[in-house]
Amino acid sequence: MEAQPTPPTDRPPSAAVVGDPARLIAFARELLGSASREEVLEGVARRAPALLEGSQVSIEALAPQAGSSPPAGALGTLLPVPTQIGPSLALRIVTHGGSPLDPAQVAWAAAIADAVALALDAIERLVQERSELSQTRDFLQRVIESSVDGIVSADLRGHILVYNQAAARIFGYDRDEVLGRMNVESLYPPGVARDVMKRIRSQEQGGRGRLTDYCVDMLTNRGERIPVSLSASLVLDGRRPVGTVGIFTDVRDKLALEAGLTRAQRELQSHEKQAAIAELAGAAAHELNQPLTAVMGYAEYLKRTVSGDVAQERAIDVILGETERMANIVRKVGRITRYETKPYVGGAKIVDIEASSAVTDE
Repeated sequence: MEAQPTPPTDRPPSAAVVGDPARLIAFARELLGSASREEVLEGVARRAPALLEGSQVSIEALAPQAGSSPPAGALGTLLPVPTQIGPSLALRIVTHGGSPLDPAQVAWAAAIADAVALALDAIERLVQERSELSQTRDFLQRVIESSVDGIVSADLRGHILVYNQAAARIFGYDRDEVLGRMNVESLYPPGVARDVMKRIRSQEQGGRGRLTDYCVDMLTNRGERIPVSLSASLVLDGRRPVGTVGIFTDVRDKLALEAGLTRAQRELQSHEKQAAIAELAGAAAHELNQPLTAVMGYAEYLKRTVSGDVAQERAIDVILGETERMANIVRKVGRITRYETKPYVGGAKIVDIEASSAVTDE
């Protein structure tokens, strides 16, 4: 005669539970230590019969049928596994003799179902957490690879664990050459890596465990020194440092741009200075030409009126000669188009009229 199934909701009070609680706890612990849903179900099939009087009971796990009752003609007792997440399951408990479970056995089987539910929920949470961690890891990896700055992370022994594409562009090493093979000290000139680590651990640069915007030279795979701006920090596990991470910004283009800007500013200042000197020289030459012309005219007049007086004629010739010399200088001043200097008394510098003139006298 077939055993009539017992409705899963008719659970007697816990006082009716029979069996050894220590064995149930050991069973639950074994299930919680399982690595997969299949391993949980295998553990149920292997251990649960012994918890329900051994050879008198066999147990199978199955998805619950549509509705709340087992199919017509099914033997045994169908107990739902009360999982909170993941797929719904049920345990069908069938005695070898075909007789239904007594109330105490049903209560004990319900405790087994609860243990199975806890184990399956734990497996499902683990699967979800692994999936979330995998997605987070993949996202962080994409962020690291998308960074325009070089990112290098190493353990406390200096073994490089993270090395992105921007770092490969800066240092010239391929990732296969670096990961698991190279020490981070190889990226620095001799002794610089230890100095950087001291600065990271000090309070002077962004706080203990941090280093911000520190200018330092690094080494490429060809041994070339390149200037970078480094921001670095300790990687902590709780409060315990387990490694370091550095973000390297190649500042060669920035320095070249700044140098070009400085040169442009100097050239602009030089052009402005030359323009000012040319304007001043032109104004000075114009203003000096008039009195010089007058001096030369009166000197010529005096030379004609003192004819026969040798001493006065000699003096007038000197005046005419020096005036002509001054006129030549004024003409050169009027032709100044650039700014050139020459040493003068006491280490000073004065405008070199000859060098600054556009053309020289024949």
